[in-house]
Amino acid sequence: MTVLVLSNQTDTLERALAQAGQEVLVCLTDANADLRAATDPPYPIQTVTRFTAYDQIADLARSLRRRIDHVATTWEGAIVAAGLIRDLLDLPGQRTGDASPLPTKPS
Repeated sequence: MTVLVLSNQTDTLERALAQAGQEVLVCLTDANADLRAATDPPYPIQTVTRFTAYDQIADLARSLRRRIDHVATTWEGAIVAAGLIRDLLDLPGQRTGDASPLPTKPS
């Protein structure tokens, strides 16, 4: 099983998955990728400019088709992006619509 982790500043989730024997790929924002690479992580790093750059998220998903089985994140700023990848690749878990509910009208 290969897990794509959408991460930001901390590496707790991806390190835990790797230590548990899971194959891990990580996607970080450009602003955080160099900092993470400096820690010599035991997994490959992909980058996007930001997790709201949905065209880049879609490109990432297409490039990872048939290479990942799950998408995970513990960072709230990447929940919609994780849902989008799951939608595009038909992976289990929270979908885009669940992650970004329609706004309600103010009362």
